[in-house]
This record gives sequence, C-alpha cells and structure tokens, in this order.
Amino acid sequence: MIGLGAFLASGGFVARPEKSWTGLIGGVFLLVAAWYVVRRMARSPWWNVRHRQALVSGTLLTCAWLGFFVTWLLWPEDRRMVRQRVVRAGCDCAGAGHGQADA
Repeated sequence: MIGLGAFLASGGFVARPEKSWTGLIGGVFLLVAAWYVVRRMARSPWWNVRHRQALVSGTLLTCAWLGFFVTWLLWPEDRRMVRQRVVRAGCDCAGAGHGQADA
C-alpha cells in the first residue's frame, strides 16, 4: 500500500500541468500532503526498512513509466531506443533489493 501510494503521488506530481495556477497549487498540495503522510507514518512503531524500500520503489516506478512515455514522445519511430529502455528496466529490476542489509 505504501509503494502504491508513493507511485500515485509521484505520478500525479509529474503528470500535473506546469503552465497554470492549477498545476502550481496542485503540485504544492501534493508535496505537502506526501510530506505529512510519510512523516506521520515514519514515526509509528511498525515502520521499518521494508516500508522505506516500498516508498522508494513506488517513486522509482514513476521514473520508469515516465522514461518510456517521454522516449515514445521524442522518438516514436525509433524502436531501438524503446528496446534499450526495456533492457535497462529489466536489468534495474533484476538488481533491485540485492546487497541491502536490514538496519
């Protein structure tokens, strides 16, 4: 649930319109709301390293879909670029979570 919330909040932040007052106010609202929710949850006794990893993983998924979408917008006819993004995403997912100790 934490990862999904982080994904939705960060996805909403990057998908908001940037050239209007609505986008500015929405962006500030999302930042303040995310700060408040994460700060409140992180102070609870059940918060641990798994929750932090879920929070980071959710926001990284936004980077992944944004990378594919922007690549498609900039180079719609270049299939090689899309294949490179898919391979890179696969390598990143395969290496996620390795070498991290529970602290």
